[in-house]
Amino acid sequence: MFMHFAANKLKPALMRAWYAMRALPARKQLFRQNEAFNHAILNSLTIHIAVLDCDGLIVAVNQAWERFAQANGAGFPNRTGVGANYLAVCRQSDATDAANGIQAVLSGAQSDFTLEYPCHSPTEQRWFLLSAAPFALNAGGVVVSHTNITQRKQTEEALRSMEAHNRALVEAIPDAMILAHSDGADLKITPSPDAVVNKPLAQLIRQQVQDRQPAALAEQFIHHWRQALATREMQAFEFDTQVDEKSYVFEARIAPAGVADVITLVRDITARKQVEEKNIQLLQEVAQQHTLLRALNQRLAEIQEQDRKALSRELHDRIGQNLTALGIDLSIIRAQLSGQLSGVDPVYDRLSDAMLLVTQTTEQIRDVMVDLHPPMLDGYGLLVTLNWYARQVTKRSGVAIVVQGEESKPPLSEQIALTLFRITQEALTNVIKHAQATKVIIELTNKGNAVWLSVADNGCGFAPALLPDVATSQQWGLLVMRERAEAIGGHCSIEGRPGKGTTVSIEVAQ
Repeated sequence: MFMHFAANKLKPALMRAWYAMRALPARKQLFRQNEAFNHAILNSLTIHIAVLDCDGLIVAVNQAWERFAQANGAGFPNRTGVGANYLAVCRQSDATDAANGIQAVLSGAQSDFTLEYPCHSPTEQRWFLLSAAPFALNAGGVVVSHTNITQRKQTEEALRSMEAHNRALVEAIPDAMILAHSDGADLKITPSPDAVVNKPLAQLIRQQVQDRQPAALAEQFIHHWRQALATREMQAFEFDTQVDEKSYVFEARIAPAGVADVITLVRDITARKQVEEKNIQLLQEVAQQHTLLRALNQRLAEIQEQDRKALSRELHDRIGQNLTALGIDLSIIRAQLSGQLSGVDPVYDRLSDAMLLVTQTTEQIRDVMVDLHPPMLDGYGLLVTLNWYARQVTKRSGVAIVVQGEESKPPLSEQIALTLFRITQEALTNVIKHAQATKVIIELTNKGNAVWLSVADNGCGFAPALLPDVATSQQWGLLVMRERAEAIGGHCSIEGRPGKGTTVSIEVAQ
């Protein structure tokens, strides 16, 4: 009976044991699957991961850890593979800080640990981030990871270098810099780098704009800041302000920087403005002197023409008449002595030579009179005078001169007509001396309320940009023509091309 009772008691336990033995293979299979799954997860990560037990022994690593150890000669798997004591490896490799940090996490003294460290290779510089976090197992442990942060460190280094470069640039420029930021409703001045804040001018303007004193200056800055943000274009303006009870002139140049920021450079242009004012004053004085000189030249030309006219009249009234009387007297003497002297008598010949000399001198005096003041200009007009003068020049030089056009209606004033005649004289003198021309065309026309005169030759011409030095006679002649035209309110233009001749054009209002 006891045996029967015992058999009944043992039967459920045996059944449970039997079922457990039958389920063991399935549980082993599930454990292997979970382990494979965990390894797959570890191997899918690109960071280098190792799992340590409570003693610092490596119990698992991923493939990224294995590849890095093999590539860098870390003694894998003996030193950094499964079974190796990672804490001892760190201390042997002078990585005491890493070993102490991991140990602190293992002991529970720290919840986690991170450390950035360099790990350079012969071919490149590299940086890594070591992280240690507790592993949730009853026996304790820690997960150690190494992440390559080389790109981040290089970016940080590039940013530091750029910041140093910008700071050096800001310190080097003489301008004060103001940074402003818009929050959509208002513009606020933001803190500047130390190198900029230490500039008194920047501090002063920042304070004035923030305090809105003076209001006009503050409004100017705010207006141009908003304009720069709205148009995305640089704004510039000048303003006056007081610095240490002295007046200064400044130039502000504003450029958008980003979506809501503007950079303002302020430069002291007081000295430049003073120089500009002096230059303007000097230019005004030069213009006044030029106007005065032109008026003086015009007055000298008028006096010269008056003297020429008076001298021409004197030559005609005195010397001309005296020569005429002398010629008549010589003719009478020769007529009275003709019966007493033979044709071969020296006295007769002397009388004939004297009469010829008087005639030639009279003609020369007449030419001088005409050059001094052409008499037909007063009575017959400019076109007739130009025709007469052209014939005289052709007779002396052999250059064919054609005069065409029409007389001005109403007639030109004496001053304008005489000035245009003198310019024509100067132009023809230049043609004869320098142009090597064979033909000249002089044209006089009316254009509305203006009269237009041109003198064009077919000579060698010249390039206006390659004119001779000012000291040459040709250049002086060109300057004289321009001055004469401007003196009567006209304009003189000179056009020429090498081998294509030269044209002098004068336009003047009647």
